Amino acid sequence: MSYEVVEEKVETDQTTMKALIYRGPGNKEWADAPKPTVQKSTDAIVKVLKTTICARIYIS
Repeated sequence: MSYEVVEEKVETDQTTMKALIYRGPGNKEWADAPKPTVQKSTDAIVKVLKTTICARIYIS
């Protein structure tokens, strides 16, 4: 029995990324957005790996 290893290259667009856009409570969407670029020496690009939203309601 012989096996053939097949490599499949997946081409991705290097100029866009997926962005989660928050438009308000219960209203969010995934969209393609341009990747950020450094335009000034004071700019920084931060990649967020994990996040959460915590909401507490205090009733007095």
